[in-house]
Amino acid sequence: GAPIVAPAPDRLAELGLVARQYHLVVARFEPENHIREIVTGLVSSAARLPLVVVGDAPYADAYRAEVLAAAGGDPRVHLLGAVWDAELLDVLYAHCLTYLHGHSVGGTNPSLLRALGAAAPVSAFDIDFNREVAADAGVYFRTAEDVAQLCEAVEAEPGAALARGEAGQADVA
Repeated sequence: GAPIVAPAPDRLAELGLVARQYHLVVARFEPENHIREIVTGLVSSAARLPLVVVGDAPYADAYRAEVLAAAGGDPRVHLLGAVWDAELLDVLYAHCLTYLHGHSVGGTNPSLLRALGAAAPVSAFDIDFNREVAADAGVYFRTAEDVAQLCEAVEAEPGAALARGEAGQADVA
């Protein structure tokens, strides 16, 4: 189970965002969370919507530099850093067009559960424990090329993505 949340999108304006008009990743900046690959995929894609990246790791300067290099100044990549406001995080999860979950170690991740509880359409790194949690409500990636294709597909068929998000929320309720 996961907490079910459905906050109003009002706070998105604080970040210059519009509901269902952005992709989201929330993770500590660690190689096993595949943020670099997610950013690379979005930047190389024909996706038109921004990628909002929430997270940081003050001890991971080298990896942070790799993520910044992957972004290459692309205006679609919005690096927010750490967000400690739980209400704002719920709003971000609940109103994204897709949540890209790159975690690949450690088992069931609280961020994945939070995304499912917020009815976020999930695109997760393709490993057993992500498949066990998101099941058919998720779509899966392994490479930056996969991320590019997923972002383009979600933008082309937003209704299908939102239906997956609702199914994921029903599964964890």
